[in-house]
Amino acid sequence: MSGKSTETSNKAAWIKAHLRLVLAVQVLILGVAAFFCFTKERKTVDADLAEWEAWLIEYDSAQGAWYIDETIYKDKSEADMIYGPYIDLAKGSYVVKVYYDADGDNTCLATASGADGGGCLRGDTITLDAKSRVKEFRIELTDDVDDFGVTVRYGGTGYLRVNDIVISESKSSDIRSIFCLFCIFLILDLAFAYSGIIRANRRELLLLLGILLLASLPELISDYYSGHDIHFHLLRIEGIARELRLGNFPAKLHSLSLNGYGYPVSVFYGDVFLYLPAVLRLAGFSMLDAYKIYVFFVNAATVFICYGCFRKMFGRQDVALLGTLAYVTCPYRLLDIYERAAVGEYTAMAAFPLLALAVYNIYTEDIKDWKTYRRNVVPLTAGMTILLSSHILSAEMAVFVLVMICAVFFRKTFRKNTLKVYAASVCCTVLLNAYFLVPFLDYYKNVDVNITDKVHNGVMTIQASGAYIGQYFAFFAGMRGSVSTSIVGRMQLTPGPVLMAALMAAAYLLLTGRRNKRCLFYGISSLLLLFLASNLFPWNYLARRFTVFRMLAQVQFPWRYLGIAAIFLVLLLCELLALIGKESAERAKKAGVAAACACVLMSCYLAGNLFETVASIEDKGIAGVMQNYDTPSLSTAYTGSEYLRTGTDVYELDGEIYAENANVTELSRNGSQMALQCDVGDADAYIEVPLFNYRGYHVRDGNGTEYPIADGKNNVIGFSLPAGFAGTVTVEFVEPLPWRTAELISLIFALAMSGYGIRVRRKRGGN
Repeated sequence: MSGKSTETSNKAAWIKAHLRLVLAVQVLILGVAAFFCFTKERKTVDADLAEWEAWLIEYDSAQGAWYIDETIYKDKSEADMIYGPYIDLAKGSYVVKVYYDADGDNTCLATASGADGGGCLRGDTITLDAKSRVKEFRIELTDDVDDFGVTVRYGGTGYLRVNDIVISESKSSDIRSIFCLFCIFLILDLAFAYSGIIRANRRELLLLLGILLLASLPELISDYYSGHDIHFHLLRIEGIARELRLGNFPAKLHSLSLNGYGYPVSVFYGDVFLYLPAVLRLAGFSMLDAYKIYVFFVNAATVFICYGCFRKMFGRQDVALLGTLAYVTCPYRLLDIYERAAVGEYTAMAAFPLLALAVYNIYTEDIKDWKTYRRNVVPLTAGMTILLSSHILSAEMAVFVLVMICAVFFRKTFRKNTLKVYAASVCCTVLLNAYFLVPFLDYYKNVDVNITDKVHNGVMTIQASGAYIGQYFAFFAGMRGSVSTSIVGRMQLTPGPVLMAALMAAAYLLLTGRRNKRCLFYGISSLLLLFLASNLFPWNYLARRFTVFRMLAQVQFPWRYLGIAAIFLVLLLCELLALIGKESAERAKKAGVAAACACVLMSCYLAGNLFETVASIEDKGIAGVMQNYDTPSLSTAYTGSEYLRTGTDVYELDGEIYAENANVTELSRNGSQMALQCDVGDADAYIEVPLFNYRGYHVRDGNGTEYPIADGKNNVIGFSLPAGFAGTVTVEFVEPLPWRTAELISLIFALAMSGYGIRVRRKRGGN
């Protein structure tokens, strides 16, 4: 034994020493690459605007600009205004900056030809609107190109003057390359450090990677699907990325949204996981690439969380693998990702296996073994943290189901150690998520927004949106569709053939007298949740009469409960497989293989159906895919309206400063901060600025004197200045002290728990 221990110790020391050497070399390589990246001279393309071409107009040398209006071009339709410079350009990333004046909507896009035609150019068509004077967009050339050009298209109404177009080299592609190199090094280091574990579990690891690939098949395209909510979530990611660029961490109020008026989406909607794609955007990845990497990350996290939880629950690799396959490839989950683009909801679905593991252990483990029993705090806290950090509605639904489970098993619930576990989990969850809960509750209580107005003053009638029972069995219906109350054009809403077959099999076993308590619980729970998700559950009746159901109706669509139903159906499938295995290992193997094959075939069918549907609707002129690469291609109006101040009309936003008895000049604008030069006359002045009045804004002059803020027209920030005032005034958003305190509490608690976990793990390893 001592010889084996010495050999293992020597091997660990060898790995540790070599890993340090490798890390040193990697740091040196990354440092050198970063040095050259940030010191490299970036050229500006020589493209004299006077030499560009046009067929409608002539260059105005006196004004030094190109000009067109309705008196020159009278067709009232879009037309190419100018195009050029048509030059050879090397592979890399570039920034195109357009200086213009306009009073209508016009467009601008880049063009190129190369070895693969225009396929080597990655760039957007952007809008040159009347609210801006400068538009900047990034392009990527994946190969050297000939005849690189930029085309400005006149919208057909109003006037458009193009003053200058500057094309300059960007360091985005170099930063992205360094980031990718860092990720490669990280993966290799982890593989080297855990090589023993990987070799010992290579079969399971390969199968899990296969499941990950299967769930990610629809991602393997050059562009992406124009899902229901994808523009909203892309704007969230872009909003976070912009706040990080401005040095605002964490991002709470997105200054990018609604043409700069600001939107507190991060206060009401947990987004900690969206910092991953936001950081990727800062690292030079395009908007869609960053989003696709995030989808892959969520798929990977769900795969490994599922396998770990099911392995602990059922103690069998084959059952855990099948459960993981069935859950990850569940048609409703894939619908959430690829059709609905419900980022919060499909991220939250990664938490349900953790909650299932925690609840399973709480009600099956020996409560007298407190040292072991208390560990259930970890998966329960982790699961609720993922929910709160991704989708508040999923957290609400999960709490509702947990309360129902506690009520069903009330005798076991009201045990001292069980209550201690729940209490500890609640405390840990609150402390870990204080950074989100404190701002959320602050705004929920003190700021009148549309979502709180609906909760307190209205009843959401959602029953008609529920799933039809027939849809649960319509396995081969097209995935793509709407959230309509009619079956016409409705999207697919089903747990899939494998999970529904498990429910039917459980019903058959129970009806034939082969009772199993766990199968009975999982089966009944699944049926109740499917009923809850359907249009048969009396949502409207209950919401009108009971406050708790009025709150629960905020879920908007009853079929959201299909996500929780899926985890119960997967547990039922696993329990059935384990039950059959006790009777006949051969039958269990055959049943498992059949279920696995059905999951694989169904996933392949859904991927194919998705590809085919996108192609067919594109042929009809409907946007089935999107090719958004940079922020200017995204409308800042994709916010929904839930978190707008009550009574706000977004169609009345002109972006102008309004002043009574004062001359006001905008000196600078940096996100949610504005600097103004104000000169007030003989009477008090009243000023309104194009920023929505949310809690946290302050108005101060150069001496630090603060002025009260009031709601202006359309809920913008309004304030008064005394007669004779002359000087600068700053309007800026500053996180309230309680928010910062909550962030500090969450950080300290997270670090403390991480340190405690590392110490416990080392102690166990030492034993």
